[in-house]
Amino acid sequence: MKNLTIPNHPEPQPKEITLDEIFGVVDGCRRCPLCQSHINPEMGIGNEDARVLVLTDTPANQDYARRMSTISELIAHAGLALDDVYVTSLIKCPVPPGRQPLAYEIDECSAILREEIRSVWPEIIIAMGGMATQFLLHTDVGVNPLEGRMYRRGHFQVLPTYHIEQIMRDSLSLHSAQETMNKLGDWLKNNPVQ
Repeated sequence: MKNLTIPNHPEPQPKEITLDEIFGVVDGCRRCPLCQSHINPEMGIGNEDARVLVLTDTPANQDYARRMSTISELIAHAGLALDDVYVTSLIKCPVPPGRQPLAYEIDECSAILREEIRSVWPEIIIAMGGMATQFLLHTDVGVNPLEGRMYRRGHFQVLPTYHIEQIMRDSLSLHSAQETMNKLGDWLKNNPVQ
């Protein structure tokens, strides 16, 4: 497991490092060959104090606006708007069409993701897709049997659902993801900010 060194933070605690500090360190990242197709990694966007972090597998090669619109529509089922969440991806640079990220690419990017999560320190992470789910839950099980159920992982609840591309093209996956977001909304109501 790789680490990301942030200057002046030898042992960072939750919320100690700002997202801007992380972005400054990874600007111009050359940790793996995926950077060859991209000038800078695609970092997350949204509320730095979000209770909910949405984790996708990879950044959009195309249709970014459509993906964000779909995420917005989904989280509305939980009573949330895009301004309420932080959205990021497991892999920070687009992967060439027709292939999945390689294990070492995930390993390199995971150091960045861990610092993003530590900075935002959400209560719930929505894992959108198999790779995000497997990474967070440390499992080889696909998303289908895990979708829609909460799993405690340390400080966080992890809520797996389908990959954003699958949700956008398959009405059954969309319906299931909407039901999962309804469960998220219920959880947020039953667990108010303290």
